[in-house]
Amino acid sequence: AEDGIRDLVRSRGLGDVYKRQVLASRREGMPLSLLEALCHGLPAVACEVDGVGEVVEHGVTGLLVPPEDTPALTRALSLFLDGAERRARMGEAARRRYEARHTLAAMTSATFSHYGGALDGGGAA
Repeated sequence: AEDGIRDLVRSRGLGDVYKRQVLASRREGMPLSLLEALCHGLPAVACEVDGVGEVVEHGVTGLLVPPEDTPALTRALSLFLDGAERRARMGEAARRRYEARHTLAAMTSATFSHYGGALDGGGAA
């Protein structure tokens, strides 16, 4: 199965693969590398583990694959390498998602809103 990724890298060149954000992990919290990719308008291919789904929205800002599924990872990378329009569309969506959810202003606002509701008796917490 790992031969699929190796063959893809060899046939397309390392540069094509590494111009994309790829995160093949078994465990992640809130992956900073994916947040940085979103900030720069880069779509991602990542394993759907722990906090990754909070950063990457499958089919919108990138592609999520099951962990330890090398064939699925290879297919997702191939889709990215062969789909310039898809990458551009997902990259734009990634940047919008970053601005809406992950900037200091967005996170501060969400935090104050959450705690403000709890303090006002709204029970948000």
